[in-house]
Amino acid sequence: MFCYPGVTPRAVDVVNSVPLPRVTPEANMAIGFTDIAIRNLKAGDVRREIPDRGCAGLYVVVQPSGKKSFAVRYRHNGKPRKLTLKAGVTLKAARKLAGDALLGVEQGRDPAEAQKRDASQGNGNRGQYGAGALREL
Repeated sequence: MFCYPGVTPRAVDVVNSVPLPRVTPEANMAIGFTDIAIRNLKAGDVRREIPDRGCAGLYVVVQPSGKKSFAVRYRHNGKPRKLTLKAGVTLKAARKLAGDALLGVEQGRDPAEAQKRDASQGNGNRGQYGAGALREL
């Protein structure tokens, strides 16, 4: 079956005979993001967090201004936490940092707390998860 928008018949639920919802471009990325797919994400009226199916816990954050960044969501001591990775991070580096952060969580460390501690010490690079550390990857 060919897939041309407007020409291909819309998928129908066979049991209930109702049209199935259309799949958004973000939800259609079965294996995860690519650099091109992230570049092509459009800004909307509200801030969006789109999960990366290639790395558990990693999200692409798209601001209404069009700025894109990465965030890692996890739970530490039963509380939901968020670690924001700074701008200028490639997808490959973001996946590596997300894996490192989640490994730290499994070992009982809180990466967001470590990032805050490094930033408060005034060393400027925001620790392991800051933009300064990512350009080397």
